[in-house]
Parts: sequence; C-alpha cells; structure tokens
Amino acid sequence: LVLNQLRLSYTVPPPLDTVLDSKALQAYSAIMALLLRLRSAQMSLLEVHELPIFGFGAQGRKARQVPSLAPLAHSCDLFRAELGHFLSCLEHYLRVDVLQKESLLLERRLRLLATEAFDSLAGRGAPRSSSANARSSLLEELSSGDVDTLDRATTLHRECLERILQACLLSPELSSVLADLQKLLGTAVQLRAVLEQLLRKLPAFLAAAARREEEDPAVQDVEEVENEETEEDQEDEALAPRSDVPEEVEKELLSELEATSRKVCAMQRDFRTGICYLLKVLAHSVARGAAPQVANLCAQLNFNGFYGDWT
Repeated sequence: LVLNQLRLSYTVPPPLDTVLDSKALQAYSAIMALLLRLRSAQMSLLEVHELPIFGFGAQGRKARQVPSLAPLAHSCDLFRAELGHFLSCLEHYLRVDVLQKESLLLERRLRLLATEAFDSLAGRGAPRSSSANARSSLLEELSSGDVDTLDRATTLHRECLERILQACLLSPELSSVLADLQKLLGTAVQLRAVLEQLLRKLPAFLAAAARREEEDPAVQDVEEVENEETEEDQEDEALAPRSDVPEEVEKELLSELEATSRKVCAMQRDFRTGICYLLKVLAHSVARGAAPQVANLCAQLNFNGFYGDWT
C-alpha cells in the first residue's frame, strides 16, 4: 500500500522538461515501485533463511531431526527454494532483459540524434565540438525554435518508456496481470509472517509446560542440568521431544504446527496457480510477437517443465 503512493520528483531545466514531463515521471514511479516490491520480497525471503528452526543455521538443521517439526521445516525449505527461483528469474528479466536493454538502446539512439544535431549546427557555421559550450549552444538552438531534434528526442524517450511499461506489465491494459504478479511477490512476505507467528507461540508453549511441571508433584524430582551444559545443548533440549510435557500442551503445540503446515501448503498451492496463470499470459504475448526475452523468462520459470504444460 505504501509503495502505491511512491512518487518520483525531478525538476528538469527547459527545454528538456518537455521530454521528462509529469507523465514520464509517473511511469518511472511505477517502475521503481515494482522494483521495490521485488526487493521487499527478496529481503523477506532472506529473513526466512535466518529464522530459528526454519533457517539454515544450527537450530534449523537440528529441527529437522525432531519428528513434530521435520515435515513443516522440509515443506518450508522446498517452498523457499521455489520462491527464490521465481524472484531470481523475475529480477534478471526486469533489470537486465528489460531495463538495461532498453536503456542502452535509448542511449545509442540519442547519441545518434545528438550527432546529427551537432552536424546541423556545424553546417550553419557553429563549431562542432563535444565540449560543454557546444552542448550549451545546442540547448540554446532548441530553445530558440529548432524543435525538430527535441521532438525526435521526446518521441524516442516516450517509445522507450512504452516498451518498458509493456514488458514490465505496467501498461493499463495489463492491470489485472500486474495485480496477480504483486500477489506472487507478496507470498514471500506472507511466508515470513506465518513462520514468525508460529515462532512467537513456541516459547509460550514451553513456558506453559514448565509451569505445569512445577505444579505437578509427580515430576518435581527432576535431575538438575549439569553446570557445564553449553547454550547449544540447551537449544537442543528445547527442540528435542519432551516426554515430560503435559499431554494437553503437546496436543496444542501439534495442533498449531498442523495449522501452520496447512497455511504453508495453501500458500504454495495458490502460488503455483498464480505462476501457471502468469506463464499462460506470457506465452500468449510471445505468440503475438513479444520480445524474445519474454520467451526466455517463460523457459526459466518453468525450468525442466516444473509447472507442467501450462499452454
């Protein structure tokens, strides 16, 4: 919601303000918002990597040896890898195949246009030079009424932006597809939130178990932990199955784990449905003559036919 309100502001001296006008700035704002959504998803996925139990640290590896946690941790590993592949492919497509390619193309065309303009000035008696004075002279010529070069530069810039918006699914006619893409990007944020919610509840379960053990006279004769026990050993004990945890607390914990597992499975199912729909839309655009990089994105997302036949 905050990214939807993002607006870029830049004051351009005349006559170049006709090239980089308010409509162009609005387009750049939309592109920047999409890139920030992508970066937010990547950061959320990175934070999932660093979560206790579900991350790649020592706790994460030991959690996979606990029967009650192993299935959920394994599912999260697979889903995290799938999300990471999607985000990596999308980032390469947006930053390299679209933005970098179109920017270099626009730069080459503007250089050719500037060369033509300098040659035109030289033909009218002005010295042809690449110095700041020559560029200033060119701007003065444009301001004084030579609008052909300026109009051509405006057209080149506008056409470049239109191609970028189309390729990034930011055109008005692709608003529904963009909404689905934003939902896919939000999946990583949702996964992190679900796992963090579960982790916040685990200490409460352990504390409840400890209180009930203290109240139960049958378990008050527990041996003390040895003084040389390390912090890692204590973490192992917290993750290991506890036979002295009251049955109702254990049932409540297992119920919470099952609920989280169902949420993760539903998220993964919705994510795959969204990916298949996106692939169909991209394949349709390829059939209509879209750029080759769109076909490459489809092949990368559906690597080795992972999502099946979506055509």
